[in-house]
Amino acid sequence: MNQPARTRAPTPRRVLFWVRRGLWIYALCAVFYLFWRFDLQSLPRDAITPLLRFHPGARLLVDRRNLDAREGQALLFHDEQGRLLLGDVGRAPESETRPGLWLLADNPEVQGLDSRTLGPIAKERVVGRVVCALPGT
Repeated sequence: MNQPARTRAPTPRRVLFWVRRGLWIYALCAVFYLFWRFDLQSLPRDAITPLLRFHPGARLLVDRRNLDAREGQALLFHDEQGRLLLGDVGRAPESETRPGLWLLADNPEVQGLDSRTLGPIAKERVVGRVVCALPGT
């Protein structure tokens, strides 16, 4: 006579094993996502920062994937020489007809490192949007 197969009820210990395993997988995926999307850049300690709200030596958390910036947000970008620069998204002058982002520095000690001299910055030269600044070490 064939007896039906008995199914074992999951024990709490077995359930906890799978919950822990699921949490580890979720945590590893979250860490991978953060490394894929964000970058940490440091401002030089002995340099003058182009934006007064960021202090020399600060570490910037940069979103490399979401480059849609609104006016007043800080962006990292490359100039024609390949230097990595920092600027705020601003409103282009009425006379400007070329396409691109208008990025400005608000520090009067920094001259020539924004759109007033470089012109509009193409979106392809933008590295990322600054999400927050962490104090430097």
